[in-house]
Amino acid sequence: MGVNDSIGFLKVFDYYLKTIENNIGKGYAYRTLKHYRVSRKKLAEYINNELSYKDFPVNEVNYDFLNRFDMYLKSEYNIHQNTAWNYHKHLKRVLNLAISMDKIKKNPYSKFKVKLEEAHRDFLTKEELQRLESKQIELDRLSTVRDIFVFACYTGLSYSDISKLNSEHIHLRDDGNQWIIIHRTKTKSKCYIPLFPNALNIMAKYRFYPEALLKGRILPVGSNQKLNSYLKELAEICGINKNLTMHMARHTFATTVTLSNGVPIETVSKVLGHNSLKVTQIYARVLENKISEDMMTLKNKLGM
Repeated sequence: MGVNDSIGFLKVFDYYLKTIENNIGKGYAYRTLKHYRVSRKKLAEYINNELSYKDFPVNEVNYDFLNRFDMYLKSEYNIHQNTAWNYHKHLKRVLNLAISMDKIKKNPYSKFKVKLEEAHRDFLTKEELQRLESKQIELDRLSTVRDIFVFACYTGLSYSDISKLNSEHIHLRDDGNQWIIIHRTKTKSKCYIPLFPNALNIMAKYRFYPEALLKGRILPVGSNQKLNSYLKELAEICGINKNLTMHMARHTFATTVTLSNGVPIETVSKVLGHNSLKVTQIYARVLENKISEDMMTLKNKLGM
């Protein structure tokens, strides 16, 4: 009779958001909820502006719907392919929920494929890292941010892990050295990270720092947004022509601190808390001088 009683796509999305919201700290981080809310907002705009609907029947979502949504994102917001991939990743999971709810039989993403382009992963060179460490900085806020960034460069910890790091995560191991043992916020995998003198010195510096003591944390970590904003100032002061972010510290750890010094990629992967070696290969870039050293070692072994 022309009556469509299908549940709306946005309604299923809201159900998914509620599930995340109810499980914050129990498998989901608040940052994840924020990202999904942005995706929901973009989807609602597309449905309203392009299709002239307040909601759209989830059982009518097909290849054309997803393709037009993809074009809308790129034309309206001029976003990169990998950013669009993240929005599609969220929609795909919501549609999987719709399958579980018996609202649709098949996920339309089985036909609509979104490629993830290889991203350029920037990192600090050994010289740049040393310059950052040794730079005399008068402003306390920038000096603190520098220390937090350097700490991340020598531990490989992400912002979310450093922000929750407390004394319970520090352990004295049988080898006589202090280690960080922590479950990664993102993957929940357990990481074992030996503490280098550079990192230990930074920890000691903030041992009695009021802000760190107040929160029960090892370091006085502010919001990720503020840290990244201050890091841009820091890069200018240190003459580093790169977009410094907290995430770049992980790239620096993987590339400059570990791999370029001969640490096997399997070990680096474990320290970073990755569940797949493929993920580590995205972060880690073997430097030209390391390739040269390895080939010269091979040449000597072959007696050439």
